[in-house]
Amino acid sequence: MEKIIKDLHLQIQIDDFFNWEKIYQIGEYLVENKYTMSVNDFNTWIENMFPSQEHYAKFYMTIYRNQNVVNKLNMNNSLTDNQNRVQQILKKSTKNLLASNSSTDKMIIENVADYIQKYITWLKSDGKIK
Repeated sequence: MEKIIKDLHLQIQIDDFFNWEKIYQIGEYLVENKYTMSVNDFNTWIENMFPSQEHYAKFYMTIYRNQNVVNKLNMNNSLTDNQNRVQQILKKSTKNLLASNSSTDKMIIENVADYIQKYITWLKSDGKIK
């Protein structure tokens, strides 16, 4: 499973940045392992799996756990579309269209949008995208 995770992460990092199915798959594997290891063992394992990029692991797990929200946000494989959509959500201009009036739903949407924005920022700072 470690090889699969590393291979998928590499594919995403090379040029498949918004392949949501691969992101979900990595997240699923990470979440499964999180519940079979102690906190210290899991953190060490993540550090070994994603040297200097542990933040990606948290992104993958968050997105996997909230795939229904990602789908509601209409994320696709376009950087520009995804950036625009996330910015709209974070500016609260489309939140009412995506969730009930529940403050919990809105927090989850904001959290997912924030993680996607961070992901884009990390990709840019790592020189993966411009």
